Amino acid sequence: MNHTVSYEKMIDDYMSSELCLLKKSARSHHDFIACVSYPDIYEYAILNLGFQQVIKEIWGLEGWLPCRSFLLNDTTFSVLKDEPLLMWETKTELSKSNICFFSIASEDNCLNVLKMLKQAQIPLKSKERDEHFPLIIAGGPFVNYNPYPLADFIDIFVIGECEGTISEILQMYEANYKNRTLLLKRLNTLPYLYIPSLQKLNGLVNEETEYIKTIIVKNKLHDYSCAETHAIYISTKNYKGIRLLPIEVVRGCGFKCRFCHLGSTLRLERRKPLEYIKSVIATYADYVDEFKLVYPSDIDLEILDTLSHEYFRKNKFRVNVGSLRASSISSQALSCLYKLGKSEISLAPETSERLRLSINKDITDDKFREVIFDAINIGFSEVCLFYVIGFPGESNKDIFSIFNFIDSVLDECYGGKAFKLILSINPFFPKPKTAMQWSASPDWAYTLKIIEMFRDRYEQHPKVIIETIIGTLAHYRQNILCRASRHIAPILIDMCNKVFDGAEETIELWESTLLEHKNYNANEATQAFNFQDPLPWDVFDHGVSIAHLADEYNKSKNFELTPHCSATCSNPCGVCTHHIVH
Repeated sequence: MNHTVSYEKMIDDYMSSELCLLKKSARSHHDFIACVSYPDIYEYAILNLGFQQVIKEIWGLEGWLPCRSFLLNDTTFSVLKDEPLLMWETKTELSKSNICFFSIASEDNCLNVLKMLKQAQIPLKSKERDEHFPLIIAGGPFVNYNPYPLADFIDIFVIGECEGTISEILQMYEANYKNRTLLLKRLNTLPYLYIPSLQKLNGLVNEETEYIKTIIVKNKLHDYSCAETHAIYISTKNYKGIRLLPIEVVRGCGFKCRFCHLGSTLRLERRKPLEYIKSVIATYADYVDEFKLVYPSDIDLEILDTLSHEYFRKNKFRVNVGSLRASSISSQALSCLYKLGKSEISLAPETSERLRLSINKDITDDKFREVIFDAINIGFSEVCLFYVIGFPGESNKDIFSIFNFIDSVLDECYGGKAFKLILSINPFFPKPKTAMQWSASPDWAYTLKIIEMFRDRYEQHPKVIIETIIGTLAHYRQNILCRASRHIAPILIDMCNKVFDGAEETIELWESTLLEHKNYNANEATQAFNFQDPLPWDVFDHGVSIAHLADEYNKSKNFELTPHCSATCSNPCGVCTHHIVH
């Protein structure tokens, strides 16, 4: 079979499963194409809200046609890797676009960006591209805290929210696209863009650098309450296999957990009005099996109460939510969720009760038990508990404290109603722009030892399921990339080339490739840093001051709590007085 034909047939098959909710303006013609690319397979990409938000922004601009492209799954890649990567809407080569936007969610996407560029037959390094190739732009959560591993490959990084930034970039492109050098210089006047080729900033610790400009992260979405924050595609070919529509109902988090980058890079919390959520559900109820309410902090009881009363027993769809904050969830809220068709809840104890004070999470084991027992009595059949292994100061005493808590839950529930306890156990990664950015990553062997302790204790228990990335490729990738510098670029190139030559991406392949680069310091991303060290990501100004993060780091060592964000804040971090937020 002609591979190009089979590629196009695959695209048609996926797109035939989609319902696009976007109110598209007529495109009688277009002068430019902007391809929004997601460096993961379609099944995960189609549920990503950031990726879809960029598409919405482009559709609002005359003269621009938005297209999409996705990473091929391993099976399809092995067959089609020598075929040029296509834009789905036009079935033309990605290299023919004017701009290619990458939405990068995590470290797991880094190598995939290179794979997509290589398959698109676009030179990997930005310095090897000119006006004849697309302008490569990247944004997303990973980029917001450390773009340096990809700095040799991306022309422009958007630091912060995409709303309002895309139109400014595209308008400048229209006026200057014939001269790439001039275009980049003009774009460099936008304070929220990091353009590696114009910064004397190598992203290297302990290296004297000259910062040409501080990258000021703008909150461009001034009126969040009026923005449309639901997905624009409904597809049955997502990883859950149902017609799922995510709706972002909260952006930002003010709980100030010291290990969470969202709590620092997106601390300003904004909430969608209830009427918007009701309107989206009412409009698309006939096309959806499940609405997923997306939020990084917690969810309002009023939302759950109203939705449960209006949609209880209609049996058309479910309303799902993410992890619940034990300190703010009530029996009433749990009852509302149960009425909306939810059969499981997720909670995040994170660690022992003692260490929760260190990460600024003042919730007791008793409170978690109370919520769990309420949920089981109401009828929930599944509880998921999220734990993080390797926080600074963790000891065997903390691990056995976690075991005692889990045992107490199982003892109470054993022999009762049908019930499953899912233990999601993952390693601590010290993320840039957090209060724990100076900490060392936990030793690999230590995390393997701890997960084996969990398995020995619970793997044979009939009510327990253990899920973890510890010891997996995802663990290894995040460990070496989350605080990596531009020095890792040659390793990413070699990994990309080896995968294209038929090698399987494994931990062993990463290790052997790292050994081939003898000048690379493999500990650069996992080491502990001193306060005196100029950290490469200091140049990205999210509003939270470095002094505040340092103060929080010291508080974590002393198990001191910091109040959550409030109108009467007694411990200002810089966000509310930051010149970009008024």
